[in-house]
Amino acid sequence: MKKETDGQRETVIEGKELNYTYPGTKTPVWEKNLTFTIDKGEIVGLAGQNGSGQSTLLRLLAGFIPWEINRCSGQMITGIPERDMACVIDRPSFFSDLSVRDNLRLMDRMNGEKGLMDEELAELLGIHEFDRIKASKLSLGNKQKLALCLAIHRETKLALLDEPLNGLDPFTKASVLSCLRKWRKQGMAVILTSHIPGNLEQICDRILYL
Repeated sequence: MKKETDGQRETVIEGKELNYTYPGTKTPVWEKNLTFTIDKGEIVGLAGQNGSGQSTLLRLLAGFIPWEINRCSGQMITGIPERDMACVIDRPSFFSDLSVRDNLRLMDRMNGEKGLMDEELAELLGIHEFDRIKASKLSLGNKQKLALCLAIHRETKLALLDEPLNGLDPFTKASVLSCLRKWRKQGMAVILTSHIPGNLEQICDRILYL
């Protein structure tokens, strides 16, 4: 793992010849094995046609897919502890029967340190307007806001975001993009996907095509 010395960038996650084969199939997800590095303070987009494996790659990097020798190949290296890795993958994740406020309080406790939640993010997204509402009753866009607030805290080093702009109104989308730029300046590494190429082009330092 490359460390930051003499102005060089620090690599936070690295893939070497990565590939994956879905259960019940024999053909790997990607035609060519994936080799890449993601550096501290870098926003990288994942692009490709539907079914090209963007979400699968995020799930592999997050550890949501068990590393099985007969299905996974290559090597993945990261020095980021799970506690400092934020994941919003597949569908927004929260406790549906709890209110927005109770979801946020519970996550703060689970992080093991009160006050670790990114209040600036919560204010920008306006999530506290829905504090008393059950998470299950939120609109798609507000569910996405809650998922982002629950996943990303003030000590997050790496964020894996699957369609983070999905369902957001233009104002909230602009707020999320502003947060992404702030996190980049603070040294957070971000990997994200979007089915709209323009979303990636306006925020990403580079794009990996799968």
